[in-house]
Amino acid sequence: MGIDKNKVAAVLLKPMPQTKKEIQSFLGFAGYYRQHIKNFERIAKSFYKLCDQQTVYEMTQERIGSFPFKLYTDACGEGLGAALHQTQIINDKPVEGPICFISRQLKPTEARYGAIQMECLCLVWDLKKLHYYLDGTVFDVITDYNAVKFLLNMKTPNIHMLRWQIAIQEYRENMTIVHKSGNIHKNAYGLSRWALANTPGNPAWVPQEENHIEGICVTDIGTEFSNKVKESYKVDKNCYILCQILMKDCKDPSISSKLDETWKKAYYEGIFHLLDGIIYHQTKHTCVMALTYRALINTILNECYDSVAAGHLSEDRTLERVITCSWWPNWKKDVAEYCQTCDRCQNANRATVTALWTNLHNLFGTKILFSTAYHPQTDGIAERMIQTLEDMIRRFCAYGLEFKDSDGFTHDWCTLIPALELAYKTSIHSSTGKTPAMLERGWNPRLPYDTLKKDLVDI
Repeated sequence: MGIDKNKVAAVLLKPMPQTKKEIQSFLGFAGYYRQHIKNFERIAKSFYKLCDQQTVYEMTQERIGSFPFKLYTDACGEGLGAALHQTQIINDKPVEGPICFISRQLKPTEARYGAIQMECLCLVWDLKKLHYYLDGTVFDVITDYNAVKFLLNMKTPNIHMLRWQIAIQEYRENMTIVHKSGNIHKNAYGLSRWALANTPGNPAWVPQEENHIEGICVTDIGTEFSNKVKESYKVDKNCYILCQILMKDCKDPSISSKLDETWKKAYYEGIFHLLDGIIYHQTKHTCVMALTYRALINTILNECYDSVAAGHLSEDRTLERVITCSWWPNWKKDVAEYCQTCDRCQNANRATVTALWTNLHNLFGTKILFSTAYHPQTDGIAERMIQTLEDMIRRFCAYGLEFKDSDGFTHDWCTLIPALELAYKTSIHSSTGKTPAMLERGWNPRLPYDTLKKDLVDI
């Protein structure tokens, strides 16, 4: 982000003041914006001296402005190095002097970078460390690797390079990258091969990022549910046999042949694991507990479809929720049947409501008016998001006195909004293949049915 030079050309192209009157005019103009200019008094001090009647007008190098910085960078297989210089006027002669030197050794992962990646990493690291010197100033970057000159406009599928391109865009207007052959690029060359260790003793030390663990709150339902799962294995033939096979690592085909076909097929595919008494079913992307007891399966279906946090959404979205926490034979068929036979969804079905109103209009001898394009007076359909929200509310909102709050319905639909918002944001959209929460924040919130997995082992 920066200022468009075309919009400030009237100031940038203005000739240098040649008289005291022109200096006073310029200071009056610049002083109007002094609150936006850091250290304005210090910068303009020498110009104010020129306005003194006793001072002879002379435009010195100090008054013209300081020379731009020069940043020398170099990287090698051992480390990164940089030297920041600035040209100053000493005895009426320009003399380039050092401002600071920085260096560090490469991390193990960085040591595997190619030459272009290593040089670009060095430039990005130098700009980050010396930002307080280079921010808002004009400077040159001197490097012995010619390809760095094209970093700002380089087209590459490499994720590191793309991220670095974005990181240095703020310097784009003020930075000029200059190539200098290695045999005369000795200051930064020596720093990179004499790099300081990447430890707290190095002022340019880069600490390793720590994994951030957020606090979570769960209930005791997880322990109760996992105990019920273990008890169900004792009364189910397939789970009991499978537990014996996995515990003893038995390869005897005579034992595995006693399994039902669905369990036998999954077993031979090698996708079952036994940990802490729980059978886990492994797929390409998940590893979840295996269920067999119908009451436990209904608990999962209820949490993933019927609860307010699930929102009675579509079959596909319910499948995505179920597969994140459990598996059982023919689970897709059971989920489809459960969604299609939901009483609340049948009663709130738009097709049923439409048929009701059609018959009602026929009885009264009236017509249903259809809306036309650019004529929304008869269009009662809200925008798509509100339409989805209305469908979700219908599943839980009582619309007659025959429904009581104790039946799982409520007359106060406003209380449903927070939970329904959570249900919508944690459901996968067919157009993106992601949940809105994942696209917005990069993670999915914990849901009530996640507490069922409290005591399960992550694989």
